[in-house]
Amino acid sequence: MAKRFTATEIWKEDWFLDMPIEYKLFWYYILSNCDHAGLFKVNLRSFCGLMEVKLTPSKVLEYFNFGKQRIRVISDSLWLIEDFFVYQYGPTFNWNNRVHESIGELYQRHNIELKSIRGLIDLKDRVKDKDKDIKKGGTGENKKERAVSIEENFAVFSDGSRQILGTSQLFRLSQQDLKPKDVIKGQIF
Repeated sequence: MAKRFTATEIWKEDWFLDMPIEYKLFWYYILSNCDHAGLFKVNLRSFCGLMEVKLTPSKVLEYFNFGKQRIRVISDSLWLIEDFFVYQYGPTFNWNNRVHESIGELYQRHNIELKSIRGLIDLKDRVKDKDKDIKKGGTGENKKERAVSIEENFAVFSDGSRQILGTSQLFRLSQQDLKPKDVIKGQIF
């Protein structure tokens, strides 16, 4: 089962509070049923049948995009949740991260430019020669890059890049048993 971060401050935002309850519930339905890239296969019929309500795509988009575009219509059957990537993974897109690579391939398949993703600050290209990315130690051993700090649910590295913490790491953080030096770049668990 997928796990997602949710913004608790949504309960203080007018656009959300002003919606009828079935649209609020549908917002969370979309967040729960989109893929790991924030792409939602539009299926109002399923939601309306489960909840015994009637929603239309045009009314959903009117409510959700009030004052700010939160849903981008890719096609009649596919929507993109605008802030999903940055909220779930941070402002850096790194092609060397397997999850990011998978998301990038989905975006390419649906003609979504990475530069069009709101909040994305840094795009890291694929490394063609992996040896360029490996730092050598004094004895010829590879040194693993360790985090220098932890901010919210992200490890921050000396080059400014951020990496989301995995579930085990988040648990250790909640137990105050995770130090920045315990987090190695590229290892999420």
